Amino acid sequence: VFLQDFFGLLVVFSILVALYRRNIAHIKRLQTTGHSRFDANLILILILSIIVSMFMQSALHIAIERSSAGGADTLDAGARFFSAAIASLLVNTSPGTKDLLFQLFWWAHVLLVLGFLNYLPYSKHLHIGSSAFNVYFSSLRPKGELHPINLEAEDVTRFGAGDIEDLTWKQLLDGYTCTECGRCDSVCPANLTGKPLSPRKIITDIRHRTMEKAPALLAKQEPAGKALVDGYISEDELWACTTCRACMEECPVTIEHVGSIVEMRRYLVLNESRFPPELAAAYRNLENNYAVWAFNWRDRAKWTEGYDIPIASSVNDDFDILYWVGCAGSFDMRYQKVARAFAQLMKMA
Repeated sequence: VFLQDFFGLLVVFSILVALYRRNIAHIKRLQTTGHSRFDANLILILILSIIVSMFMQSALHIAIERSSAGGADTLDAGARFFSAAIASLLVNTSPGTKDLLFQLFWWAHVLLVLGFLNYLPYSKHLHIGSSAFNVYFSSLRPKGELHPINLEAEDVTRFGAGDIEDLTWKQLLDGYTCTECGRCDSVCPANLTGKPLSPRKIITDIRHRTMEKAPALLAKQEPAGKALVDGYISEDELWACTTCRACMEECPVTIEHVGSIVEMRRYLVLNESRFPPELAAAYRNLENNYAVWAFNWRDRAKWTEGYDIPIASSVNDDFDILYWVGCAGSFDMRYQKVARAFAQLMKMA
């Protein structure tokens, strides 16, 4: 009982600080609009109301016991230090009023707890149940590695993710795990420089779209109307991302923003042929020259001329080591110097 009062006080203090930071201090990363703002404040007020009703029914119980014992405290009352302090303020309250208030706060506490549990699945506070699973199932692959796609698969008619059914279960779980703390937005270079991207919005939009479309999918229906891409998340938002992973490093529940953004980009490029004009030349060069630069692909090994560097395609013997130069080393004059120097070192080794 001592711990109940002690931790109850900590919760009250924490909730008051959270309300102050969100509504008075206006911490930038905590600012949301519309339903998200209402939801955040409602959750805080519900938790505060549950703790206050707990303290009040406990204090009234102690006050009733004191009246029955002629003012003496029980051992239980001594442990409930804060509840006992509140009970001392009720010393002049009539027994009938104490009984009525006790019943009132008891029922209020029960209804608040039950109401909170029923509201929980529809609120952002669902993360208290999903966060542990999201952290456990987070990717163990090297940082920056993306899921490869098989462009040669004949049975695949759609690439990337245009709507929630194209996302993995882990990406959907990310949406339900987001605490909307705003840490991702606070470190996102695109967001900080005024670009339209908000990593938090990307993830919450996945959750909102899932909650909207999932009932129809479970009923084997095809809902008409907007999709995740364009309907919730704009093309400009997706292309503003630099895939730097700052949001993923900062997220306290290991949400993987970049993977979802890349899948939606793949959908735009491979299914809709939509991409920023700046990429058009690079894609055209990749198609024609197998490199992002407008150099003839036949000149890929031209950087070796005069340096006695063997080329794999012209060597009939087997070799133990193959140096993959890549496009930059083959065509960019700056990186050609690096490639030549490395090749000379390999010959000397």
